[in-house]
Amino acid sequence: MKFRWGLIVGLSFCGLLYSNQVESLLTNCPQYNFEQYRVIPYIQAAMVLQEMGSREALDSLYKYSDDSKYLYQIMVLARMLFEAEPGKDFRRPLIGGAVFIGDTDYDDWH
Repeated sequence: MKFRWGLIVGLSFCGLLYSNQVESLLTNCPQYNFEQYRVIPYIQAAMVLQEMGSREALDSLYKYSDDSKYLYQIMVLARMLFEAEPGKDFRRPLIGGAVFIGDTDYDDWH
């Protein structure tokens, strides 16, 4: 019985550690723009999220998506960590889009 409670408390504590660590890592990831973007903080955050497992990583990113100060960081991390479902594409982020000339589109530039 003591072992079971210890295991439950330990696992809960690990979840709390991950949660605090994820927020800290998101804070360290700079905004997604040309002048501030640095890849190392994103790689570090992605490594922690991968270690958590897919479900817990998704839950953590979803939790912080309510805070608009992390939206760009979450967008980059989601693209780094997850693939589109078979037969589907990720829609492009709504942060602006390319303008094409000569009656071309995204598919013409792959």
